[in-house]
Amino acid sequence: MNKEKKKLTTRELPVSERPYEIMEEKGAGALTDAQLLAVIIRTGTTRESSVTLCTRMLAELDHFGQDPLIALSQMSLTAMKSIDGIGRVKALQISAALEIARRISSRSIARGRIKVSTRQLADLFMDRMRFSDRESAWVAYINARNELLDEQFLGYGTVANVLVDFRQIFKKGFDCGASRFVLLHSHPSGDPTPSIQDQYLTEELMRAGELLQMPMADHIVIGDRTYYSFKEQGEFDETGISH
Repeated sequence: MNKEKKKLTTRELPVSERPYEIMEEKGAGALTDAQLLAVIIRTGTTRESSVTLCTRMLAELDHFGQDPLIALSQMSLTAMKSIDGIGRVKALQISAALEIARRISSRSIARGRIKVSTRQLADLFMDRMRFSDRESAWVAYINARNELLDEQFLGYGTVANVLVDFRQIFKKGFDCGASRFVLLHSHPSGDPTPSIQDQYLTEELMRAGELLQMPMADHIVIGDRTYYSFKEQGEFDETGISH
């Protein structure tokens, strides 16, 4: 009877390449992306160590024209499980780790009386939104002192257009006592250049805000590590948030 082949582990790597030892000696920041993932999934396959498996996986994802970790974060569980060597448990482990990273990023600016600038808002929502393969929209609510009061997820749309419910935006704003709001939405392509539809939506929301006495302070389009601010481009007056 043949014995079941043992999965390769990081212990079979040279000491200088073992992620656990590197973390203990130098900290997690010294690990490569593949080594970090190897720590998460723990074991490889009968053919590859966990580090080799993760290195290959990221190399395959690198062909999609995005940062491999970003491409990985956008994959569904089904797609992740289709990668050779990544089964149900490994896919769940990776997805859980990526979700923790997203939540930490989204909470980097705690909800409450914190003054924000355009750049801070863009940074706060960027890591939350730039990983999605669909357009998504959020609203940040601000008081007269540029303090962040609350936020609201509006939903997902198609790649070409995200559906925005004006009633939803203003109801939440009145409920939390906001004096202004900022609309943020993502472009999965990574290019934050506003489309004609984005410009039209901005104009409509500006008009609605004026009528309801809750001005729109800015519209920020989130790309991949970059953003476009209508205010920074001079398309909002002094009611907008600070740069």
